[in-house]
Amino acid sequence: MRKILFSLMVLIGLSAEAQLKGTWTGFGQWTFKGEGEGVHCSSMTMTWSESDHEIAIEKGYFDCDLVALYLEKTSWLIQDGQLLDRDQNVVGRYDQQHFEVIMKNPEDQVQIHVQVDRVDNYYNYQETWFNSVEKIYVIKGRLFKAPSRF
Repeated sequence: MRKILFSLMVLIGLSAEAQLKGTWTGFGQWTFKGEGEGVHCSSMTMTWSESDHEIAIEKGYFDCDLVALYLEKTSWLIQDGQLLDRDQNVVGRYDQQHFEVIMKNPEDQVQIHVQVDRVDNYYNYQETWFNSVEKIYVIKGRLFKAPSRF
């Protein structure tokens, strides 16, 4: 009985850890129209919230030398592994380890593709701003789970 209880506790712990919920910090790079090596992002921070029916980027900040990007709260509904925007349109998918969404930039014809792939205690992040002609910005990063505070 103890082995079954222990195994159940481990499985519950692993499934809880598969989520993106929490604060993540890391580093990466930002490129503009594929030019050069890109700009190093020495500090990248993102905070996610998550429930059974919704996932959200609560806030974020990418410090990339001469460029900085602030992320405001953006949320999606989760329904059968699909992500829905406010108008109930399917805009992506999420399975607690892979997050992928395409959003429109409200100011122009640019779309934003965000992809997150979770691996153990970190995730690989890629954000691509593009239009019908070209990739404009590509932001890549590796972010690690910040330790819990008591």
